[in-house]
Amino acid sequence: MKSLGKYYTPQAMAQIVVDWAISDKDATILDPCFGGCAFLYAALETLRRHGSILPGRFLFGVDCDRRARNYLVPLFEAGGSGDHFLTADFLSVHPKSMPGAPFHVICGNPPYVRHHSLSLHRIRSAREAMERAGFKISGRSSYWAYFVLHCLNFLRVGGSLAMILPHAFVYADYAKQLHEYVLDRFRTIRIISVDELAFKEAQEKPMLFLAKGFGLRNERLTFLRASSVKDARDITLRGQYASNITSVHPGNITQWNRANVRLETLELYDALAKDHRVTHLKDWATIHIGVVTGANRFFTLSQSSIEALGIPVEYLRPIITRASDLRGLIFRRSDYERLLSQDRRAALLTVRTMRDIPGEVHMYFLQAKRKGIAKRFKCRSRKPWYYIQDHHSQDAFLHYMSGSFPHIVLNMADTTCTNSIHRLQWSNRVTSGIARSLALSSATSLFQLSAELCGRSLGGGVLKLEPSAAQNLLLVACPATKETLRAFRVVDHYLRLGDKLSAVTLADAVLLEGHMGLSREDITKLRQAWKQLAETRLAGRMLAQKKVVLSSSHRQSNALCEIGK
Repeated sequence: MKSLGKYYTPQAMAQIVVDWAISDKDATILDPCFGGCAFLYAALETLRRHGSILPGRFLFGVDCDRRARNYLVPLFEAGGSGDHFLTADFLSVHPKSMPGAPFHVICGNPPYVRHHSLSLHRIRSAREAMERAGFKISGRSSYWAYFVLHCLNFLRVGGSLAMILPHAFVYADYAKQLHEYVLDRFRTIRIISVDELAFKEAQEKPMLFLAKGFGLRNERLTFLRASSVKDARDITLRGQYASNITSVHPGNITQWNRANVRLETLELYDALAKDHRVTHLKDWATIHIGVVTGANRFFTLSQSSIEALGIPVEYLRPIITRASDLRGLIFRRSDYERLLSQDRRAALLTVRTMRDIPGEVHMYFLQAKRKGIAKRFKCRSRKPWYYIQDHHSQDAFLHYMSGSFPHIVLNMADTTCTNSIHRLQWSNRVTSGIARSLALSSATSLFQLSAELCGRSLGGGVLKLEPSAAQNLLLVACPATKETLRAFRVVDHYLRLGDKLSAVTLADAVLLEGHMGLSREDITKLRQAWKQLAETRLAGRMLAQKKVVLSSSHRQSNALCEIGK
């Protein structure tokens, strides 16, 4: 069922959503992708508790998979009608052709299919549905986003929308357009992030989107977090909130992760962000993505491959291909030579023209053409396809996607990097000493907390910092002194050993306490907030690997320990 984006919903989670949404014995309910009928079965139970007789007559659904109709028998036994359930792509269904529309409640778990996996037929159907309703949404949107918008056409005024959505709802670029249409159309909205991987096959942490009062002016938008499905039920139905929950009002949905930080810590963080001694990364550097080769396994070579192919050194350039190779605060020539000695892919093949190139290199490119590499998207967009132009300098690096500790790494080896790493180009006012001070600042609790708040967590527990987000990372503007330079060397040593806690402790002591005068109590607040967000993100990674051998899970446990010591 993965091709359809279907991951059938656990009955316990469906029951939570439905119990919250239904408050009347004769409310009509639509599931636009009913699949295994988890939401409709839950609705039967909820309607019965409210006193409904033959509750099946209030249930409606759509699903493109004909086999899903096999699950409808219990609904028919409870008074349901066969013509209430359509076998069709929901996006092709018009409200006027849907029995029961408009509905009091729409609930469900829309299909998780990314845009590049959609067939042309489904893309056309989705676009036509958006055009009919007057919605404009990016063509890069995943399928679930179209479903959510299309649901609005089937709701009656005052109705409720209760969906299980992926975390992309709050962080994806294409979701910003979705927010504009959805957030102002409901009186109250509650979004609950669940840490538990309820859909283990999808490796996706769910997010409950619970909205009431369709068509009414928005009064409240609240973000909450639950560590498990059970906790989500307590939060949703019993109002048992954790002490660190805060409310976020409309217009701030991109800052949803702030809901997981204590209010007093947020006030401290916001005050520091306005302090004249605290700056943003964009004040010091321009951020560029790394080299996009279009075929890393062809263009990046190891030492043994270079020797086997006989490629001359003048056609090679040093490159870093993995963010994990940037451990300390500085990347030296000795670090690069270590990568070569480990036979890592650390050389970028750079050829401007085929004229007068050695036969070995020419043969290597011929083999690539036979394999279709020249026809890959990025390659065929270059002229010629094999020439990778790289005009940006890289004074320093910043982790683009990392497991636990993104930070600035000074480039002292004249290397470039792939697009899994950001490149920083310092402004003219950044001296060698200031660069070291800024790199040291990236090891503070303040910088790490800003990374967690500005970045976005991917399904595997990886923290992703888009260039626009990285610009807003917070740095302490401290002049280069003997103390900061000495701390720089020690923190670099700690990070190379993997001792992140000692590195942060020293950086905090020198910059936050020594330079800015923060109390140890305030520093502890920042550090605990960072650790909590990072541990929550990495916990999802741990859950995703429970079925993997213990040796693999052990590495993730170590990552948690490094932060939580």
